[in-house]
Amino acid sequence: MYNDDVKKIRAEFDFVEVQKVMKLLDWKWSFDVGERRVPSISEMKTFVEGLMCNTIRDRNSGEYGENENIYHSSGGFKVTINEYKRMSLEFVVERVNI
Repeated sequence: MYNDDVKKIRAEFDFVEVQKVMKLLDWKWSFDVGERRVPSISEMKTFVEGLMCNTIRDRNSGEYGENENIYHSSGGFKVTINEYKRMSLEFVVERVNI
C-alpha cells in the first residue's frame, strides 16, 4: 500500500536543500568509530527509508487505532502516517508545542 508513497517521497523530497541546511547549521550525524559529519544524500535517503519502513510497520501492526497518527523521527527527519493513511516526510529544525 505504501510502496508508491515511499518512491514518491524519495524522488520529490529535497534532500539537497536539507544537506545545505545541515552544513549551514553544522548539524552532524554520528557514524562508525566516533566519526561525526554531515551525511551524504545517499545516506540520508537510506536513513529516511528505514524511518518510513518502521512507520509503515507500526501502522500495519494493529497496535494503534485507525485514527491515530503514527510517526518515527530521528536525525532531524520525521515520517508520519496520518489518520487518512497518507505518509509525509519533514526535516524539522525547530518546533514547540504548548
